Parts: sequence; C-alpha cells; structure tokens
Amino acid sequence: MLHFKPEHAVPMSSGSARTLLHEFVETHGDALRCAALLLSGRPGPRLVDDLAERLTREPIPGRKTLQAAGRLLALLSLENVHDDEGVEAGVFARLDPAEPYVEEICVLTDGFRDALRAVGQGSARGASYGTAA
Repeated sequence: MLHFKPEHAVPMSSGSARTLLHEFVETHGDALRCAALLLSGRPGPRLVDDLAERLTREPIPGRKTLQAAGRLLALLSLENVHDDEGVEAGVFARLDPAEPYVEEICVLTDGFRDALRAVGQGSARGASYGTAA
C-alpha cells in the first residue's frame, strides 16, 4: 500500500548539495503522505507537503524546516496518540495493528528518522544541522 522499499531508501549520489532528508522525502513522499493520512486524517499529508516545499527552497534545512520534519516524525512515531483530545488518538484507535501497512509505516518511520538524524550529524553531502539558519 505504501510502496516503501528500504533497500531503495536513499540513493547516494556525490556532488549534490542535497541532504539525505531531501532525497528521502523526494523518493518516499507518496508513502509519507499515505502514512500521514492514515495516522492523522486530512491534516497529515499537509505536513509532508509543507516539509517538501521547504526542502525545495533550502539546500541545507533551516530551523523551521527541521521543526516541520520533527512534527512529521512525531506523527509517524505515534507520539501524540495518547492525547484523547487530539485527532491522532481517534484515527489511531481505528487502525488494525495486524494490517501489513503498520509494519510498512514502522519501516518508513525508521528511514525518515535516519535521514533526519543524518542532517543533524552532517550527511554524506556535507550538510550540517549546525550550519543551518
């Protein structure tokens, strides 16, 4: 359903100023949108679209872009499903943990977390979180 294949997670190409986060979002944007929709309803895909738009303007993700990525990671990581007043709790309650998409979301989340972490540590492209504005 989500079409995420970890063996194709982040193509490595030298000479580009783009970070692993850029490549992950570009490569797996559709899967991220599907996962976000499943986990939060209509607002979810907007988080992905906002992040993707910011990344198209920034070769090195800035503070607001990293905050947007953090919000998406929080959604994918189910950090807010315990909040009974939030949309995520209600949507999450309707998900069937036995469905195959649950494992796909977990793998997708791990890949997204790794790409985001690489920005913080400086990716293979030389981009560093410390140099971002």
